[in-house]
Amino acid sequence: MISLNNKLILEPYTGGKGVKAEVKSGFASVKRSQLVGLKVLVSARIFQGNNEIQIVAGSTVFITEEYLTIHQNYHSPMENVAVGVPFVVGEFSHVVMVKE
Repeated sequence: MISLNNKLILEPYTGGKGVKAEVKSGFASVKRSQLVGLKVLVSARIFQGNNEIQIVAGSTVFITEEYLTIHQNYHSPMENVAVGVPFVVGEFSHVVMVKE
């Protein structure tokens, strides 16, 4: 099985308490936070322009905690018989780096 359309099938994000807001001049902003690694559950084919990137199942993608906290899809696990475990669908555009 391979995920397509620059989507990643990942283990669910279970954190969310590490991001803090900072208020300056009446505006709240999220403080820079750390990168969080999520395991890739299904191999993916990612297309960037004319280039194709293969990300194999078992790799770890690193996404900023800010994205993981703000985007609700990382908090809403799905289930599918083919995958076999709860998972979330992530966007490749949120990935900072990949560890194979």
